[in-house]
Amino acid sequence: MDKNQLRQKTAEMKKSLFDQGVLNSYFRNLEYIEAGQPHFVEEMIVTYFSQSALYLDELREALEKYPLDMRTIERLIMKLKGGSATMGAARFNAIVNELCNVFKRGETDRLYDEFQKVKAEHGLLKMQLEPYAELLHMLRDDVPPPLPDEASVSHEDAESTASNDMEE
Repeated sequence: MDKNQLRQKTAEMKKSLFDQGVLNSYFRNLEYIEAGQPHFVEEMIVTYFSQSALYLDELREALEKYPLDMRTIERLIMKLKGGSATMGAARFNAIVNELCNVFKRGETDRLYDEFQKVKAEHGLLKMQLEPYAELLHMLRDDVPPPLPDEASVSHEDAESTASNDMEE
């Protein structure tokens, strides 16, 4: 596939992700940042999925313990909420928000069921965004990606800011 075909396929995939409500305008903010940092969006996607998978594992463990550690559960929900908002993952963020609302209402008996919905949507989001990141990488194969530590720091800073904004 030549560069023009790759550009077209990437644009079509991105449009589809927006049309389906998978992504929102916050994702475009990442693209604006990328203008000066090639590979930024694809590195954010990779970092986001590795971090959010860890949070989901920790949240599952916290929900399976008795008594429930509400402080830990809240912290992990907020990390998922902030990260998904920063990524512009609209549909996933809506499902995380529902988990957050269930938590805030104190409906502890529903937490695990809502968590299962979050986990399923996370898997779907990953299946949708990883191919997009791969296309971005193929488009920029002549530009070396940043060191992983740089991408991790950028994502953690962005996530921390988003999480703090959500808590206020």
